[in-house]
Amino acid sequence: MIRIENLSKIYSDGTVALKNISFQIARGEFITVLGKSGAGKSTLLRCINRLVQPSSGKVYISGEEVLGNNPKQLKKMRRKMGMIFQNYNLVKESSVLTNVLAGRLGYLSSGASLLGRWSENDIQSALGHLSDLGLAEKSHSPAGTLSGGQSQRVGIARALMQEPEIILADEPVASLDPETARSIMEILRDINQKKGTTLICNLHQPALAEEFGTRTLILENGELIPDEKRKNL
Repeated sequence: MIRIENLSKIYSDGTVALKNISFQIARGEFITVLGKSGAGKSTLLRCINRLVQPSSGKVYISGEEVLGNNPKQLKKMRRKMGMIFQNYNLVKESSVLTNVLAGRLGYLSSGASLLGRWSENDIQSALGHLSDLGLAEKSHSPAGTLSGGQSQRVGIARALMQEPEIILADEPVASLDPETARSIMEILRDINQKKGTTLICNLHQPALAEEFGTRTLILENGELIPDEKRKNL
């Protein structure tokens, strides 16, 4: 499903974020990625979906090498790759429903996306996701009025609107209290198990990584730590 080969990223200020990372992820896995702040976790996810351009290496999605994609190919690839953010990335002044519908932007023409022309099917799908996540009554509320847990559920609903094969979750519970964090992780596990969606989830909490991930990767200073060295961390 996903194959990473010798992936490196050096930023313009000289910061080395990733150093020759290589690994594979099978379809339907729930991969958790552990590491301290600055370990390279966020850069890794952003290299996979090309929000960040790697300095070297290769990324394969379903056998297709994606780093050379032109803008049209990149848009098509991103349609099936949802992303969930630590800070939710919601437009606070817009309604919850509008934020969820934003997950369909990759499927619209430029004109339709600028005008917000959503099909009735898209609207009903968005309302269905909100209902499934316990937010039906919030659909017309401004996103800025939501709690952290509610905001993250909106972020999940937005990702689901893409009908993704892959979800990249960048520290989705770092800003939440333990009880709410667990509920979000349970939602992600449910998506993984019921829909077969491949998930890569960055975390700080080893206990959550072990409980919810089918496999855990550890990054330290931009390097992937091999299994035999994990005991010493």
